[in-house]
Amino acid sequence: MSRIARKQFSAKLNMPDMKIMGTLPDDISKKLSKMVITQNTENSKDVISTVNQILNCPISNVKADLYKEAIEGNSQINQKYDLENVVAVFYLITDGEMNIEIGKNTISMIPNKIYFINDRNVYRVVKKTNRPTCLMSGIFRWDKEVHGS
Repeated sequence: MSRIARKQFSAKLNMPDMKIMGTLPDDISKKLSKMVITQNTENSKDVISTVNQILNCPISNVKADLYKEAIEGNSQINQKYDLENVVAVFYLITDGEMNIEIGKNTISMIPNKIYFINDRNVYRVVKKTNRPTCLMSGIFRWDKEVHGS
């Protein structure tokens, strides 16, 4: 779909290109980092429940991993334009450094901040250093009234 159609869709849903949705508390951040490093998932319910509360909705397709080397993850544009069931992407780092590049803008991710990315645009997740970075990602259902800017 065209850039104009994507902009119209985003405007109808008050959906920016990127938005910080909230902050993960330090104790939950430590649980997430420990879970990723040790591969022990006993704290996963606490982590997911907290992100659900911050986003005011359930999350799904959750992935968390430790990236030790530089990466460049290219996105594919989400072509779904269903105004009733809008899937939204989020990213969160607890340790390390990572950037999100949206067009010509580069956002340096701040640990424990939950970032919404409008995946109907081209974006990249980039880690340029070899410093270990704990990254969690997933999806949630965008609600114009709850999440709109």
